[in-house]
Amino acid sequence: MKFKICFMAILWPILSAMAQQSSPLKYRPLAIGDTVPDMEIRHLINYPTQTIRLSDFKGKLLILDFWATWCSPCVASFPKMDSLRKVFGNKLFILPVTDQDEKTVSSLLTNMQKVKGLQGFSVVRDTVLRALFKHSEIPHYVWINERGIVSAVTDGEQVNQSNIQKFLNKEPLTFVMKNDVKRRFDTKRPLNAGINAINVEDMINYRALTRHVEGFTPFLSFKAPAGKPYEILGLNISAQRLYQMAYGEFWPSFMNNFNRMVIESKDSVSIKGPLGRETAGPEAWGLWMKQNTYCYQLIISPPDTGNIFRYMREDLDRQFPTLQASIAKKKGKSIVMISLDRGKLPHTKGGQREVADNKYSFHLQNAPWAFFRSKLQTYYLQTLTTPLIDETGISGNVDLDVIANMSNIAELRTALQKYGIDIIEAERDIDMIVIKDRAASQVPQKAINVKLP
Repeated sequence: MKFKICFMAILWPILSAMAQQSSPLKYRPLAIGDTVPDMEIRHLINYPTQTIRLSDFKGKLLILDFWATWCSPCVASFPKMDSLRKVFGNKLFILPVTDQDEKTVSSLLTNMQKVKGLQGFSVVRDTVLRALFKHSEIPHYVWINERGIVSAVTDGEQVNQSNIQKFLNKEPLTFVMKNDVKRRFDTKRPLNAGINAINVEDMINYRALTRHVEGFTPFLSFKAPAGKPYEILGLNISAQRLYQMAYGEFWPSFMNNFNRMVIESKDSVSIKGPLGRETAGPEAWGLWMKQNTYCYQLIISPPDTGNIFRYMREDLDRQFPTLQASIAKKKGKSIVMISLDRGKLPHTKGGQREVADNKYSFHLQNAPWAFFRSKLQTYYLQTLTTPLIDETGISGNVDLDVIANMSNIAELRTALQKYGIDIIEAERDIDMIVIKDRAASQVPQKAINVKLP
């Protein structure tokens, strides 16, 4: 019996250490002011070592950069973070962290080096750091001071040379902290859910409109499952976004950017915001969001699902009786993909369908050309101020391999020329969503904006 006790006394510390090392649950989530426990961080790629310890960064500012390959602002920040490392040398270390797998991350980093000449690195398959620093949105930056104390949590705008220098000089922190506490929205329940929650399965038709709800992440979606109810859901969405959905009917050419919209209203700020988030600043933008965004849900059951966008337009007419919207032809500048050589246009040799893309590459095998066009319109070129129009005449499935910065028109143009495709700027008559003030004589006399809770 004494032997067993002595044996366990020797073995227990070993087993305990092994259990702690393999489980992120031994650490509680950290907040500003907490000391970060020393731990081993594994699964680094494109870095001299595959593991590091947080204690390796004692004596310098450590910024954890939580990111993902599908997050455009995250990927766009890699050159900026690399420049900051060079400016501050051994006073600063910025560590990219993602929970994605090595293959996905390595593909983007390899193509980024080919296109940008920048060799990035990252922690992959992370679970521990994400558990320590809980967040709902990325990019997400955690500032840890030279003594290993969590000092700030910010978005990417705050990670700049001026703020870092002030931090290193121990000047008072004046930049905006990131508030990442989000309420959960249960998509199986309507917006007015509570103790009287109504099951979606029991609904025939349903619609709800509320003012801004603090905590919901802005979100807009359209679901159209065959033979089941269709649903439009918007959380903390501007009037501009609501009109975009109602009149664009979720077509890629209209969605995800506003270059197919024209606002001709004297009160355009309440519709679309104060010149954009970057120009207005986070505080002014946050105040505008609280005063001018809405939560909207519309559920329509068969056989009436085909009318869902018409019903949404009627709801907007009731909520905004002084505005009117329509689809109208407008002549203007466009970015146009055209065919230079039909003999070179992409086609498919068949085989298994493959679709893979990131910021610096796009691969299709026996997959629809529309995948490529739609992803450009709705994601990679979403910041274009002019519409992207496809006049190549390509249809059906293709094989395509493009290595370029997918958000750079010049690089895309060069990469597509081997397929007999060019990208030009030209004037076109384009269908646009036009929002304007309704003539006073056309405003219903009894029309009022309903005061919602």
